[in-house]
Amino acid sequence: MHDYKNYYSYSLQSKNAFIASKRFSDTLDVNTEIGLALVSLGRTREGLLLLERTRETLKVSGDEESYAIATDNLSNAYLELNRYEEALKYQLS
Repeated sequence: MHDYKNYYSYSLQSKNAFIASKRFSDTLDVNTEIGLALVSLGRTREGLLLLERTRETLKVSGDEESYAIATDNLSNAYLELNRYEEALKYQLS
C-alpha cells in the first residue's frame, strides 16, 4: 500500500530543500524558455501556465534577478498574444 498521507509532506520537504540549495536556477530558466516557445507555437494555455508557475517559484526562492526576467518574459508572452492589459500588469509589478 502506498503512503499517500506522507507523500505531500515529503514532496514539500523536497521542494523546500531544492529551493534552499539554490541549484534550481538553470532549470527554471529552461522552463521559461519552454513556456515562451509554447506560447509562440500556439499552445498558449500550457505556455502561460509554465511561465506563471516558474515566476512564482522564483519569487519564493528569493532570486530577484531571475524573478524580474521571468516577469518580463511573462509580460512579453501576453504582449505577443495582444493581451495588452495583462502584459502591462506584469510590466508594472
